[in-house]
Amino acid sequence: MTADNTPALLELINVGKSFGGLHAVREVSMQVRAATIHALIGPNGAGKTTTFNLINGILPVSAGRILFQGADITGWPVHRLAAAGIARTFQTPQLFDEMTVIETVMCGCHLRGRLGPLRSMFSLGGKRLEERAILDHAVELLQRVGLHELMDEKAANLSYGHRRVLEVARALGTNPKLLLLDEVAAGLNPTETQYIAGLIRQFAADGMAILLVEHDMRFVMEMSHKVTVLNFGEILAEGLPEDVASDPSVIEAYIGNWEE
Repeated sequence: MTADNTPALLELINVGKSFGGLHAVREVSMQVRAATIHALIGPNGAGKTTTFNLINGILPVSAGRILFQGADITGWPVHRLAAAGIARTFQTPQLFDEMTVIETVMCGCHLRGRLGPLRSMFSLGGKRLEERAILDHAVELLQRVGLHELMDEKAANLSYGHRRVLEVARALGTNPKLLLLDEVAAGLNPTETQYIAGLIRQFAADGMAILLVEHDMRFVMEMSHKVTVLNFGEILAEGLPEDVASDPSVIEAYIGNWEE
């Protein structure tokens, strides 16, 4: 586990988001470090997905600052954040059904390409070399997540579990330093859950920072190095999984008898 005295890769400083008079996120401060799995949990409507949307630029921040690798990234657009090394998945896999598995991952790789998906179309000298490199990288990623034997299959034909893994593989195509996983285990059977848990552990072991939103408490407690609990848009508790799980305020607000 990465020690808390190492520099934070991601830091939220008094971050807030308001929709009119509604405070969806209020004065949230937290740090996420490289090579760690950090869980963000809480009841429905606690502000977890809103926090994700603030981090990766889908929503503008109403208050506070967000730092990434020491740089202030508050207000950066999604594509700039992706290029900087922040990737995310969604609660429901966002895939193009008519694209093949390999094409889907190549789309993610294009975001970090030297020329980019549009300029490469008009740079004949660099296009072929870059496309070859992108294809090779996509194949490596599919081998890494175990989908290489399905690379020519259309996304529409995949099982739900494979679609989940494919979305993760596409996110990896951007070579992220920080991976945001929004309920990545939702809807998976126990075997699929253990498989994706193994992938996530390997990503962290390789140095990647993982920030995950998840409702499966057993998954969270077994996986996470650190847990932050949101309730009504504010941080209720934060710490080691075992400490958070035994916190009376967390039990009352959210966890309850999760061990049953």
